[in-house]
Amino acid sequence: MQGSQRPPPSGDTPQAKRFIVAKIRIFGLMLVVALVGLFTGAAKAQILVGRCGAGTQYLTIQAAVNAASSGSVIKICPGNYLEQVVIEKPLTLEGIISQGVEGVLIQPPAKGLVTNDLTWAAQLLVKNTSGVTLSNLIVDAAANPPACLSPALIGIVFHNASGTVNKTAVRNQASNGSGVCSGVGFLATVDNQQAQTVTLENSDFRNIFYTPIYAVGPGLTMNTLNNYVAGADNVPAGATGISYQSGAAGTIQGNTVANQNTPTANLPTLAAQGIDVVCASATVSGNTVVNTQVGILVGCPQGNNLQGNSTVTMNKIFETHKFDGIYVYSGVNSITKNSIVGAGASGIHLDTTQGSVNNVVSGNTVTESCAGILTTGTGSNKVSGNTFNALYVPTLNAATCGPIF
Repeated sequence: MQGSQRPPPSGDTPQAKRFIVAKIRIFGLMLVVALVGLFTGAAKAQILVGRCGAGTQYLTIQAAVNAASSGSVIKICPGNYLEQVVIEKPLTLEGIISQGVEGVLIQPPAKGLVTNDLTWAAQLLVKNTSGVTLSNLIVDAAANPPACLSPALIGIVFHNASGTVNKTAVRNQASNGSGVCSGVGFLATVDNQQAQTVTLENSDFRNIFYTPIYAVGPGLTMNTLNNYVAGADNVPAGATGISYQSGAAGTIQGNTVANQNTPTANLPTLAAQGIDVVCASATVSGNTVVNTQVGILVGCPQGNNLQGNSTVTMNKIFETHKFDGIYVYSGVNSITKNSIVGAGASGIHLDTTQGSVNNVVSGNTVTESCAGILTTGTGSNKVSGNTFNALYVPTLNAATCGPIF
């Protein structure tokens, strides 16, 4: 009859066996679909720090980190978290907005920060892992007791680790503003010769007593992009807004660095610098550097086995009090298309007494400084096509020039 169903075959016939196999396959497929749905739902279960939403809730960031499986996303409710956090597996930590309120503030524990890796007291430490993402956090050490319990106070550390830090603020790494401790805002370091890549972007650094952003070690590729760095008053000798050293490599692009000053410094290498690349290699481009003693420093002591070659291009450098807009004391670098205004000594200083040879210096504009380009010592560099405005002298071979500010 049309529309009626045929009964299943019965008995030990080939048709019956095929029917049973088909039923088993259908049941197995349904079971797989159910299990996939079950596990997918479990993977999507939210891990939450605080009580601003549904999900598995923890009262501290560290408790959530300890409990989370690799690859998990941890959402952090607005609030104050008095703890030091250590991450040793791939995780994402994200500060969230709840009912129009935001601000995940990580502060020192009540008894102060303690050493938690080598000689560092890091508020947030990522070590020996990869794939860690931190976003929308505030790391603030202002409440730390004036006497540090560790030689180095650091906001965030990536030690032999890779990952991304985005839209994060780090501030007051200066032991309650007293200058008792040397302070670093963000440190990425590799000391095991393994390749690591770290990206630091769209973040804010203020009142860091020594170096706000610091990358060091062979094997490290650090991309420092579109950050704002404001130095503390009277920082110590050699303090730098963004510093790449000892084999680090990568890109420094689109950052603003302001107010790095050491009033007593008597050498460019001891001055407070906006950006430095020392025995490292980097592309330094499109940055704005304001109110420092040296705008950008590129160099490496002769004989060092970590000599690097860098490109410094299309940066804007304003008001380098006492010393140079760009100071170069190593060879085979490219210094092109930079705009330098108000350099106390020279717009660009090529120190050949320290190995500044075979550099390409072209297309730069220098306005209002003692010398446009100063060369100390003797050596060969390719200097051409630069523009000079309102200078004492466009080019000068001498020991010093200025300072005029």
